[in-house]
Amino acid sequence: MGDILKFSKRRSSREEEIFDQASLWIAKMSRGLNADETEQLQGWLGEQRNREVLFKMAAIWDKMDHLQSLAGIFQFPEPEPKVEPQTAAPSPKSSQPRPQSKRARFSALVLSASVAALLMVALVFTGLTPTTPEEIYKKTLATAAGDTASFDLQDGSHILLNTNSRLQVQFSNEERLLILEQGELSINVAHDFSRPLSVITGNRVVQAVGTIFNVHMRDDQVVDIVVTEGKVRVKEVLMEDRGLPVGRLPETAMTLVGGEKVSLGSANESVIKVRQAEIAVDLGWRQGNLIFRGETLEQAMAEVGRYTDVEFEIKDSDIRHKRIAGLFKIGDLDGLLLALDKNFQVSSEWVNEKKIVLKAYDPHADIER
Repeated sequence: MGDILKFSKRRSSREEEIFDQASLWIAKMSRGLNADETEQLQGWLGEQRNREVLFKMAAIWDKMDHLQSLAGIFQFPEPEPKVEPQTAAPSPKSSQPRPQSKRARFSALVLSASVAALLMVALVFTGLTPTTPEEIYKKTLATAAGDTASFDLQDGSHILLNTNSRLQVQFSNEERLLILEQGELSINVAHDFSRPLSVITGNRVVQAVGTIFNVHMRDDQVVDIVVTEGKVRVKEVLMEDRGLPVGRLPETAMTLVGGEKVSLGSANESVIKVRQAEIAVDLGWRQGNLIFRGETLEQAMAEVGRYTDVEFEIKDSDIRHKRIAGLFKIGDLDGLLLALDKNFQVSSEWVNEKKIVLKAYDPHADIER
């Protein structure tokens, strides 16, 4: 519940007071209201902002059933009896209904209408009235090989898409859903506690309320998740549940916090702690860099190949496992080939516009003419 209470870090003192009061009223309704508390709640609900906050907190805390008890607290005023012309002596005073003032009748009607409206919304959210999610935002985002792009979503979230990626964005009034069909994304999630943001990739769903994390769907269908800040939960998605609202993932789901990583679909799906330097390597693409720290030439060229349509062939097997280290700019093939030649004794030859052959350095090839 600690995360749920943080509705906003910049609420005014008045807002803080309203949230505290709403929490207290939910607790009181849970154990039942006495006569004095019922009267006090009547007055407190007279303000629209109070009603909004009470509903918001009840929805998040799964206490909507307590709002339904309000129906028994407030009663619509009895209609005034129709006054007929007096043709006989009036009845005793005690038997006559006491007329209400116009102001009292108006206040009661407004309050009853407010409670009725609140209850109607509560019924919708508790599922007592059948509803379907209303689609409010849908978009397809994609990048070509060698390209990266940034996007601002309708909710304020910010996305970076890596090379050759495709993402479906589907927002409704109930949830924020991203479907990563291929590639890699990094997202800074805007806070919206009523609509968690979920990323579906393969048969897994990754969910966060407000955080920064990275999802990479590899060609072998292994999915790497790196959390930079905040917390995410991960759960398997059954095929028969695809297309249904994700809902809020349970606390029992796999959980990652800032500085943690997991490779889903690999032989070991354990969550591991990673150092900041390792995160910088994994996410260097966000600054347009490829960082290698001892990967083999074969591994390094496979990563470079994600950002270009040029094919690399390693001709000599003895250099296939040569270790490569350094920072290379994405898209700078000439700089990469020069560094391989000067620093790692790996020469290159363009066979055609779409193919480069890498081979062991031959010192006799540079004999001066």
